[in-house]
Parts: sequence; structure tokens; C-alpha cells
Amino acid sequence: MNSKVKAKKINDNKMLELAGRLKTELPDCGFALLAFDIENGETCSNYVSNLTDEFMIKALEVQLNILKSRNNIPLVLEVKP
Repeated sequence: MNSKVKAKKINDNKMLELAGRLKTELPDCGFALLAFDIENGETCSNYVSNLTDEFMIKALEVQLNILKSRNNIPLVLEVKP
């Protein structure tokens, strides 16, 4: 993939609205929502979560490793939110 990801937030209000809906739909779950806006070969992204940054960094590292290995077996992350 030749796209570059910019550190530019996209549509903050919509992201917060969606986060509120996720909280309602998944009341007992942690979540992270990543959104990407691809324009002219450049990607802008936004992120919202109901967990701490420390937890999400570890969770996303685990998910990244799963994606890289193409192993779709869910793993349990042993870090408390």
C-alpha cells in the first residue's frame, strides 16, 4: 500500500456520535473505532475508544500481530482496562 497516513482527525462529531451508539449497543464491552478517509492517495484517520490509551496500544498490537500472521483466532488480552 503506497498511501501515507496523516495525523489529521476526520469528522470528530460523527465519531463521538458513533462511539455513543457503540456504548449503547455493546454496554458491557470495550471498543475502538478506526475510521479512514482516503483522498488523492493519502489517508486521514480518526480513532475513538472507551478504554485507556495504554490498554488500546496493547490490544491493537495484539490485533496487528494477528492480522500480520493472517491468524483469525481471537486471542485473550490479559491486561485490565
